[in-house]
Amino acid sequence: MRGIPGRYVSGYHLPGGDTDDAVSGGLASHAWAEVLIPGEGWLGLDPTQGDAAGDRHIRLAYGRDYGDVPPVRGTFRGHAGQRLSVDVRVRPGVDGTGRELLREATGAPVETPPPAAPQQQQ
Repeated sequence: MRGIPGRYVSGYHLPGGDTDDAVSGGLASHAWAEVLIPGEGWLGLDPTQGDAAGDRHIRLAYGRDYGDVPPVRGTFRGHAGQRLSVDVRVRPGVDGTGRELLREATGAPVETPPPAAPQQQQ
């Protein structure tokens, strides 16, 4: 309504050492919003935490709303009484020297240029 682009983000929130800021459910799926700040990029805002999204927010997907990026989607065929469980393990990316790239691992996906088309010989 204010002309600020925004999007819905689906991912995980890694609980910290403080119980005050740990999300109930630990590594359960989590969601927050991002707004585009001109000249700065996307800023994550987590209403559950009441703060900006930080290093412990692991973005998996973003879209217009929950319908674009639900954490689980599909069709189940099986017996009644079965349950779905999820085990999430997050590791930071590592550069060529073995240093952790935590900020890059939790930020926007790295854009890689498409491979160059092979040159045709004449």
